[in-house]
Amino acid sequence: MNRYIKNDSDFVLALITKQRVSIWDKDHLIDSGGEVEWVTANTVKINSRAYPREFYQFRLDFSKCSQDKKGLL
Repeated sequence: MNRYIKNDSDFVLALITKQRVSIWDKDHLIDSGGEVEWVTANTVKINSRAYPREFYQFRLDFSKCSQDKKGLL
């Protein structure tokens, strides 16, 4: 199951809890993702690559999360 993340608080929570985030362009998977390394108002860094927030969609991948983390987001 995937959930879109858009707002700052979701990105910060994903960063703190080390949730896996994938990068999408509409319905096309761009990168299977990883943990958020840092986030600004305009950019998200995942797997040592910076992605502009205005051009991509970011999704939490709950299928790869531990049972404990599912309740956090």
